Amino acid sequence: MIIKKGAMFGLDARIALAIFGALSVISGAALYSAIQQSRVVSAVTTLEEVGKAIESYMLDVGSDLPLSSSNYDLEALLVSSAAGWKGPYLSITDNTIGNENLPMKDAVDIRARLWGKTGRYDGAGVSNSVVCSAAQTPCNVYLEINQMNESLARAIDEYVDSSADVKEGRVQLSNIAAGKANLYYKSIVSLAQE
Repeated sequence: MIIKKGAMFGLDARIALAIFGALSVISGAALYSAIQQSRVVSAVTTLEEVGKAIESYMLDVGSDLPLSSSNYDLEALLVSSAAGWKGPYLSITDNTIGNENLPMKDAVDIRARLWGKTGRYDGAGVSNSVVCSAAQTPCNVYLEINQMNESLARAIDEYVDSSADVKEGRVQLSNIAAGKANLYYKSIVSLAQE
Protein backbone atom coordinates (compact mmCIF):
# COMPACT_ATOMS: atom_id res chain seq x y z
CA MET A 1 0.00 0.00 0.00
CA ILE A 2 1.42 3.37 -1.09
CA ILE A 3 0.46 6.50 0.81
CA LYS A 4 1.05 9.90 -0.79
CA LYS A 5 1.64 12.42 1.99
CA GLY A 6 3.28 15.12 -0.13
CA ALA A 7 0.07 16.29 -1.81
CA MET A 8 -1.75 16.73 1.47
CA PHE A 9 1.19 18.61 2.95
CA GLY A 10 1.09 21.08 0.05
CA LEU A 11 -2.62 21.69 0.62
CA ASP A 12 -2.03 22.18 4.36
CA ALA A 13 0.71 24.69 3.62
CA ARG A 14 -1.55 26.66 1.25
CA ILE A 15 -4.33 26.77 3.82
CA ALA A 16 -1.90 27.94 6.49
CA LEU A 17 -0.53 30.64 4.15
CA ALA A 18 -4.07 31.82 3.37
CA ILE A 19 -4.88 32.04 7.09
CA PHE A 20 -1.68 33.95 7.87
CA GLY A 21 -2.31 36.26 4.91
CA ALA A 22 -5.82 37.06 6.13
CA LEU A 23 -4.54 37.66 9.66
CA SER A 24 -1.85 40.04 8.41
CA VAL A 25 -4.43 42.07 6.47
CA ILE A 26 -6.66 42.30 9.56
CA SER A 27 -3.80 43.24 11.88
CA GLY A 28 -2.46 45.76 9.34
CA ALA A 29 -5.82 47.52 9.19
CA ALA A 30 -6.04 47.57 12.99
CA LEU A 31 -2.50 48.98 13.20
CA TYR A 32 -3.32 51.74 10.69
CA SER A 33 -6.45 52.63 12.68
CA ALA A 34 -4.47 52.77 15.93
CA ILE A 35 -1.80 55.00 14.36
CA GLN A 36 -4.46 57.34 12.93
CA GLN A 37 -6.19 57.55 16.32
CA SER A 38 -2.91 58.40 18.06
CA ARG A 39 -2.26 61.18 15.52
CA VAL A 40 -5.77 62.57 16.15
CA VAL A 41 -5.30 62.57 19.92
CA SER A 42 -1.83 64.13 19.57
CA ALA A 43 -3.14 66.98 17.38
CA VAL A 44 -6.10 67.68 19.69
CA THR A 45 -3.77 67.64 22.71
CA THR A 46 -1.49 70.17 20.99
CA LEU A 47 -4.47 72.43 20.24
CA GLU A 48 -5.66 72.17 23.85
CA GLU A 49 -2.16 73.01 25.13
CA VAL A 50 -1.96 76.10 22.90
CA GLY A 51 -5.43 77.17 24.11
CA LYS A 52 -4.38 76.77 27.76
CA ALA A 53 -1.17 78.69 27.05
CA ILE A 54 -3.17 81.57 25.55
CA GLU A 55 -5.45 81.56 28.58
CA SER A 56 -2.45 81.63 30.96
CA TYR A 57 -0.96 84.53 29.00
CA MET A 58 -4.26 86.42 29.20
CA LEU A 59 -4.51 85.85 32.96
CA ASP A 60 -0.91 86.95 33.60
CA VAL A 61 -0.79 89.94 31.24
CA GLY A 62 -4.44 90.99 31.46
CA SER A 63 -4.95 91.27 27.71
CA ASP A 64 -5.24 89.22 24.56
CA LEU A 65 -2.13 88.23 22.66
CA PRO A 66 -0.79 91.06 20.49
CA LEU A 67 -2.18 91.21 16.96
CA SER A 68 0.21 90.79 14.07
CA SER A 69 -1.52 91.44 10.74
CA SER A 70 -4.80 89.48 10.95
CA ASN A 71 -3.54 86.90 13.44
CA TYR A 72 -2.65 86.83 17.09
CA ASP A 73 1.09 86.64 17.64
CA LEU A 74 1.57 83.16 19.11
CA GLU A 75 5.28 83.82 19.50
CA ALA A 76 4.34 85.93 22.56
CA LEU A 77 3.66 82.61 24.31
CA LEU A 78 7.37 81.80 23.99
CA VAL A 79 9.07 85.20 24.27
CA SER A 80 7.58 88.52 25.39
CA SER A 81 8.42 91.69 27.27
CA ALA A 82 4.78 92.37 28.25
CA ALA A 83 4.23 93.41 31.87
CA GLY A 84 3.17 90.41 33.96
CA TRP A 85 4.43 87.84 31.44
CA LYS A 86 5.49 84.63 33.23
CA GLY A 87 6.22 82.39 30.25
CA PRO A 88 7.24 80.59 28.26
CA TYR A 89 3.80 79.02 28.28
CA LEU A 90 4.61 76.23 25.80
CA SER A 91 7.40 73.72 25.44
CA ILE A 92 7.18 73.96 21.64
CA THR A 93 10.50 74.80 20.01
CA ASP A 94 10.01 77.53 17.42
CA ASN A 95 12.89 77.81 14.98
CA THR A 96 11.16 80.61 13.11
CA ILE A 97 11.55 83.46 15.60
CA GLY A 98 9.94 86.56 14.16
CA ASN A 99 7.02 84.54 12.79
CA GLU A 100 3.60 84.92 14.47
CA ASN A 101 2.76 81.24 13.90
CA LEU A 102 3.89 78.07 15.65
CA PRO A 103 5.22 74.92 13.96
CA MET A 104 2.86 71.94 13.79
CA LYS A 105 3.60 68.30 13.11
CA ASP A 106 1.61 66.93 10.14
CA ALA A 107 0.86 70.46 8.83
CA VAL A 108 2.44 73.77 7.88
CA ASP A 109 1.78 75.73 11.08
CA ILE A 110 -0.70 76.88 13.75
CA ARG A 111 -2.20 80.37 13.65
CA ALA A 112 -4.60 82.09 16.05
CA ARG A 113 -7.48 84.26 14.84
CA LEU A 114 -10.23 86.29 16.50
CA TRP A 115 -13.62 85.40 15.03
CA GLY A 116 -17.26 85.74 15.96
CA LYS A 117 -19.39 82.98 17.46
CA THR A 118 -20.00 81.15 14.17
CA GLY A 119 -16.30 80.97 13.33
CA ARG A 120 -15.17 80.30 9.78
CA TYR A 121 -18.72 80.11 8.40
CA ASP A 122 -21.70 82.41 8.75
CA GLY A 123 -25.07 80.98 9.80
CA ALA A 124 -25.85 79.99 6.18
CA GLY A 125 -22.68 77.93 5.84
CA VAL A 126 -20.85 80.46 3.67
CA SER A 127 -17.10 80.60 4.23
CA ASN A 128 -16.34 84.20 5.10
CA SER A 129 -14.38 84.21 8.36
CA VAL A 130 -16.97 85.95 10.50
CA VAL A 131 -15.27 88.83 12.27
CA CYS A 132 -15.74 89.63 15.91
CA SER A 133 -18.57 92.16 16.32
CA ALA A 134 -21.37 93.01 18.73
CA ALA A 135 -23.72 90.82 16.65
CA GLN A 136 -21.29 87.89 16.78
CA THR A 137 -20.50 87.68 20.50
CA PRO A 138 -19.05 85.85 22.24
CA CYS A 139 -15.92 86.19 20.16
CA ASN A 140 -13.43 83.35 20.33
CA VAL A 141 -9.85 82.57 19.56
CA TYR A 142 -9.78 80.05 16.72
CA LEU A 143 -6.61 78.04 16.20
CA GLU A 144 -5.97 77.42 12.52
CA ILE A 145 -3.85 74.54 11.27
CA ASN A 146 -2.81 75.08 7.67
CA GLN A 147 -2.47 72.39 5.02
CA MET A 148 -3.18 69.41 7.26
CA ASN A 149 -3.71 65.97 5.76
CA GLU A 150 -7.42 65.91 4.84
CA SER A 151 -8.15 62.48 6.31
CA LEU A 152 -6.49 63.50 9.59
CA ALA A 153 -8.44 66.79 9.66
CA ARG A 154 -11.72 64.95 9.07
CA ALA A 155 -10.82 62.42 11.78
CA ILE A 156 -10.16 65.29 14.23
CA ASP A 157 -13.53 66.83 13.33
CA GLU A 158 -15.25 63.50 13.97
CA TYR A 159 -13.33 62.97 17.23
CA VAL A 160 -14.09 66.42 18.68
CA ASP A 161 -17.58 67.09 17.31
CA SER A 162 -18.86 63.52 16.80
CA SER A 163 -20.03 64.78 13.43
CA ALA A 164 -18.72 64.85 9.88
CA ASP A 165 -20.15 68.36 9.22
CA VAL A 166 -17.13 70.50 8.32
CA LYS A 167 -19.03 73.80 8.70
CA GLU A 168 -20.52 73.36 12.19
CA GLY A 169 -19.16 72.67 15.64
CA ARG A 170 -15.96 73.31 17.48
CA VAL A 171 -13.88 72.04 14.54
CA GLN A 172 -14.45 73.48 11.07
CA LEU A 173 -12.61 72.75 7.82
CA SER A 174 -12.05 74.78 4.65
CA ASN A 175 -9.85 74.87 1.55
CA ILE A 176 -10.28 71.12 1.11
CA ALA A 177 -8.33 70.16 -2.02
CA ALA A 178 -5.63 67.76 -3.17
CA GLY A 179 -5.76 65.75 0.06
CA LYS A 180 -5.16 68.81 2.27
CA ALA A 181 -7.45 70.99 4.42
CA ASN A 182 -7.27 73.95 6.77
CA LEU A 183 -8.63 73.10 10.21
CA TYR A 184 -10.15 75.69 12.58
CA TYR A 185 -10.43 74.79 16.26
CA LYS A 186 -12.61 76.93 18.53
CA SER A 187 -10.45 77.58 21.56
CA ILE A 188 -11.11 80.09 24.33
CA VAL A 189 -13.30 83.18 24.59
CA SER A 190 -11.33 86.30 23.79
CA LEU A 191 -11.09 89.27 26.13
CA ALA A 192 -11.82 91.56 23.16
CA GLN A 193 -15.47 91.33 22.23
CA GLU A 194 -15.61 93.76 19.30
